[in-house]
Amino acid sequence: MLIRGINPYCVAPQQLNWISVDLGLVNHPSWTAIYGPLYLHLMSLAAYLKLHLIGIKWTWLGLHLINAGLLSRVSERQMWHVFLFSPFILFETIGQAHFEQCLITGVLLMIYGFKNHRQIAVCFGILLSCWIKWWLLPALPLVMRRQYLKALALAAVLSALILWPFVAEIGAMKTSLFAFRELWSGGYPYLWATEIFGHTIGRWGIVVCLICIGASVLLFGGNLSEQIWQLFRWSLFFAPTLHPWYFVFPLVAALASNKKTTFFVMGILAMGLHHPEFSSRMGQGWQVNWLYCLPIFMALFLSEWRLRHHVLFQNGETVERFSVITPVLNEAQNLAELGRQIRLHSDAIQEWIVVDAGSKDASVEVASAFGARVFSPGILGRGPQICYAIERTKNDWIIVIHADTRLPMDFFKCLKFHISRVPLLDGGAFKMAYRDYHHMGPLHWVNDLKFRLFGVSFGDQSQFFNKKRLKNRGGFPNLMLMEDLELSLIWKGGHVAYVSQTNSLTSPRRWKKVGRIRNTLQILRLLSSYLIQRHWNPPVDVTKLYKRYYA
Repeated sequence: MLIRGINPYCVAPQQLNWISVDLGLVNHPSWTAIYGPLYLHLMSLAAYLKLHLIGIKWTWLGLHLINAGLLSRVSERQMWHVFLFSPFILFETIGQAHFEQCLITGVLLMIYGFKNHRQIAVCFGILLSCWIKWWLLPALPLVMRRQYLKALALAAVLSALILWPFVAEIGAMKTSLFAFRELWSGGYPYLWATEIFGHTIGRWGIVVCLICIGASVLLFGGNLSEQIWQLFRWSLFFAPTLHPWYFVFPLVAALASNKKTTFFVMGILAMGLHHPEFSSRMGQGWQVNWLYCLPIFMALFLSEWRLRHHVLFQNGETVERFSVITPVLNEAQNLAELGRQIRLHSDAIQEWIVVDAGSKDASVEVASAFGARVFSPGILGRGPQICYAIERTKNDWIIVIHADTRLPMDFFKCLKFHISRVPLLDGGAFKMAYRDYHHMGPLHWVNDLKFRLFGVSFGDQSQFFNKKRLKNRGGFPNLMLMEDLELSLIWKGGHVAYVSQTNSLTSPRRWKKVGRIRNTLQILRLLSSYLIQRHWNPPVDVTKLYKRYYA
């Protein structure tokens, strides 16, 4: 319509005809399937008010200010001013008047509702996010949690009212969505997959990939804004077409997760996608190839810290010494061996803090003999023990080393190197290996893969972190069990290092005692139970899991 010189906001949808829209793409008598039903109602309202184009611009500017206000409520580092004056956001929303502006409102309302426990905000966030365009429907499982059942129920009732006028066109809606596929531009992964493997295998391959992405984001994605960003960050790799305004709402979610560098880099690159649109307006037709998308895909693939390090050439900080924390319970023999290794690395260790949970052996005496600061507060569980020690550390950089862990000679050298490379590092973990137990090779590979794919690490991997930055994220998880997993999920959206050049050497004693098959099944059962409960009904009471694991 713009190419024909028609202002779409001044034309009611019911007035559209074959001159201005292809009837083969219609699922409603006057509407196309690429937009959701709420879009139709909003466009009808705009046409009824007969706003001049300038009036539309002023309306969109007011919504832009509202969105900036919402962002100020959900962003920890006050990113609202970056959003308010961003040329990319202004061009896509106010400049081109895309309805992605309303999607931004929906996303921010959902995040605001989650942070402040507001059911109404979550409800209207769902409505705006799902029924203006179909893009955010895949994100709906992210908000399906027990404490928001009222919001979900109300959203379901209001959704039925919004969808009611379209009931007769449900079948046509599906048909028009597939018909619209013929207009998809070339050069995108979806088309590559279907051309290489055929339509059936390629299409189902994409579906399987998206399901895997959704499941991993749901279980390992961190907070809601980070989950929304990660979901669309990875799903855009499989988009059938890629327009610059598609990046508006995932990038705002990235901004809510304090990814300022990602926001700027992706915004600049996405502006380059307007080239084919301008060519289309000049009558040359829409021509897009993969070269226009390659920089976008590369930036999507890179994490935040890699953009800062490799694109902006930023470096981390120089750290010379660390505080080491070791939670123990009846570990006298292991403490003696670890104490000797602590002495070998004394130039990199400022202090060694041992928190005892009520040992019956000589753990306290052995740790004290090796110069450790020993505390016996009478608390049980590694999470509470570590929290107790963190409050008493003298150094901002802390590393948690279990009593049965051994340290290679290059342990702290590799750690310092990674901290110096990653800007504003939150924390990280080491690659793990079981000492003197060579049959565990496949498990080493699985542990390595889970960190590289999901950023998940366990306590056996000698987790380290910056105390001040962890405090800004809510502090160390005070859990009797799964504190290590929860710590790695807290880091989601931050800057995390994986020290893979050397190993954290841990003991295979549990695998020998319980058995590999039985221990694997138990870990998988406890892990899946925790992750599901964490999403559905947080916070998780880990007391039962603790008793089951240490039975």
